[in-house]
Amino acid sequence: MIKEEKRIALTYKEHQVLLYFAKHQGEIISLCELCEEVWHKHYYKSDSYTIMTCIRHLRDKIGEDLIITIYGQGYVLKV
Repeated sequence: MIKEEKRIALTYKEHQVLLYFAKHQGEIISLCELCEEVWHKHYYKSDSYTIMTCIRHLRDKIGEDLIITIYGQGYVLKV
């Protein structure tokens, strides 16, 4: 990924999460949906830490303001 003319290294999962958000821009994406669509597994509450950590690392790399938390519902990529 390139941000402000600088190349940003993303892990495979970070890249997959960002692509999923981009394909569903403006839609609220739940942890369950991310787990099933990006990790390709059934969602269990214990998976939430893994997913939230991936999103935190992604925010650190691309900017805090691009992925918005909708409390109690999920996340949305800022359009």
